[in-house]
Amino acid sequence: MIRFPVCALRSVELGTPDLDVSERFYTTVWGLDVAARTADAVYLRGTGSDHHIVALRQSDASELRSVTFRAASADDLAAIRDAAAARGAELLS
Repeated sequence: MIRFPVCALRSVELGTPDLDVSERFYTTVWGLDVAARTADAVYLRGTGSDHHIVALRQSDASELRSVTFRAASADDLAAIRDAAAARGAELLS
């Protein structure tokens, strides 16, 4: 069996033209709680220990801005980074 180094989907950041409507959807339909709020973003938490699992950011259009994964170990994270770079990915820090 092949060992997969990503062990979890950690969070997503979504752009939304209507922050209030999106917040209402994720709090009432998904049951998430507001963890933090800024002038242009709302961070929503679930039942786990992560600060947030969904970040909603004010945007001109609905968009998927980022997806964060959890690696099984620091070595696995380095291997993922190296494999992505070898395939031409632009690495951001």
